[in-house]
Order: sequence, then C-alpha cells, then structure tokens
Amino acid sequence: MTTDVHAARLGRVRAAMADRGVQALALSVGPDLPWLTGYEAMPLERLTMLVVPVDGDATLVVPRLEAPRVVERPDVFAVAPWDETDDPIEQVAGLLGAAEVVAIGDRTWARFLVELGERRPEVRWQRASEVVGPLRAVKGASEVASLRRASAAADRVASALQGGEIALVGRTEAEVSAELGRRLLAEGHQRVNFAIVAAGAEAASPHHEPGGRRIAAGEVVLCDFGGTMVDDTGAGYCSDITRCVHLGEPPADLAEAYAVLHEASGSGSTRTPTSSRATNCPSSPATPSRSSRASTCPVGGACASRTSWWPPTPGPRRSTRSTTTSSCSTGEGRGSAAR
Repeated sequence: MTTDVHAARLGRVRAAMADRGVQALALSVGPDLPWLTGYEAMPLERLTMLVVPVDGDATLVVPRLEAPRVVERPDVFAVAPWDETDDPIEQVAGLLGAAEVVAIGDRTWARFLVELGERRPEVRWQRASEVVGPLRAVKGASEVASLRRASAAADRVASALQGGEIALVGRTEAEVSAELGRRLLAEGHQRVNFAIVAAGAEAASPHHEPGGRRIAAGEVVLCDFGGTMVDDTGAGYCSDITRCVHLGEPPADLAEAYAVLHEASGSGSTRTPTSSRATNCPSSPATPSRSSRASTCPVGGACASRTSWWPPTPGPRRSTRSTTTSSCSTGEGRGSAAR
C-alpha cells in the first residue's frame, strides 16, 4: 500500500516537472525526500540524493553505511550505495544524464550544489520546492488524518498543562520543558522538536531558551511545544501548540490588555481571552474556531490549525487556551522546518 502511495506521488512530481520544463529532480535532506521515498536522510557530510529524471528511473544515491536504513521500493526507486573511496558527486552528475534544467532540494548543503555545479556547468539549477511544494501542500485524506493525530496528541499534553497535572510553581523552566517533551513522546511523537517554557518577563521572548529560572506564583507562563509523528509512509507530521497560563488571578492590567487584543482580532467571540498565540505558518493564521482545518504553508506542506477557547461557557474571567498545530515533514520543526 505505501509503495502505491509513493509511486503515485512520484507520478505527480514527474507531471509537474514536465509542466515546468524541469528535466531532472535532485533531492537531499529535507521534507521532500521522505514524502517521495519514505526515507529520511541524516544531515551528514556524506551525500544522500534522490535523482529523478523526468522520463527515466529514479535512483537514491546513499552512503553504504546508511543504506540499511532505507526501505527498498524497487517499483519506485533503485538504491545505489556508495563506498568511502567512491565519488558520489560524480555518481549524481552521471545520473542527471543530459538534463540541462535541474530542480534541486532547497535544503541541500551548499557544498554539494557547488561541487555539482563544477561538474555540470551547463545545468541551470532551480529550487525543487517550486515543483514539489505545491503538490505537498494539497493533503489527501490520510495526510489530514496524520495531521489530526499529531494535533490531538499535543492537545492532550496541553490539556494536562492547563488542567494542573503538570506542576509549575517552584520548578525551573528547564524541568517543565523536559516534562512536556516526555509527555509528547508518550503520546506517540517520534521526536520532540521544541519545548519552550518562558515565565514572567521571559514570555515576551518568542524563542526563549528554558533555563534554571524558577517559576513563581502570580506569573504568566508561556509554553510552546511540538514534535514529529511519522506515519506509515515514512513522512512526518509536526504538532505545534501554545498555552499561555497565569498562575493565580490575572491582574487588571493584564486582563485589560488581552481584552483589547481579543477585540482587535475581530474573533466575534463573547469570551475574553487572557492568553493568545498565532501560528508561525505565514499563510494559515490561527482563528478562533471550534473546528480543525488544513491550510497550506509555503514549503512545509500544510498546517492543521485548531483554536479553542476556555472556559467553554460564559462565566467569570479565567484563563483562555488557544491551540495551534502545524504540519512539516520529518526533520522539520518550526524552525525545521523547523526550529
């Protein structure tokens, strides 16, 4: 079944190559490779590259010591391991054949592109994301399901945080960060991409590094965390969720500031939030909604965003929780793809 999925994806990529006049595709590290092959290349000094001629067989050039990690799919691509005494640049240059227009993976190491350019000076290089990106941005039912699984797993961790299961007061930011990471793994993520915990004034720093600062009562604590879940095709889908909580009754100036923000957001909700967070996916901002939706990110595929408000019924001002999850591919958190 997964071989059929990869073969279908490869067929769509070749059609897109033909439409754009691209004669060969060369993919190295980054999210496009596992989406097409099910194999995630490690970012090593040794070259891994999938070469896809528009009208020929695809070949995965891979270091021999990494070859055992590849799930072979002979109906989709051939595997060409190289040894330490081989020249993988020459191998890839040969597999490109007579191609003069080649789309190369956006995250390919610069040294490999420079060396390929020296071997093939006649080639005009383009970004592979212009070919593969629009295809990956359109999610099928199975990918939407994968996004929802990653989202739901992160939601459960966030609910534990909001519900008081994760102690905050008296612990260091680093200790809380480590617990959030452990819980993501326990919920089925294969890796933790980030777990920001920022208390007090540190919450104003979007990419704060959790440290030894101890969290105190009466503070705002921002927790922004997410990880990667890999589906049975080998592609990864990333969660990205934020909770902003206040440890105690929010002071009037804080509640007023969030009320202004809420009104400015034009959400139409009658509830007054005391925390907010917007996704970092440029084309899919978080919106106050009870439903999940999928929308495209420029390179990382799609973002599945869901924002929920707390409490569920009107009542005294309390904390508000907002949830945003975004999908990337394996190896890509938000800044890997992302941090």
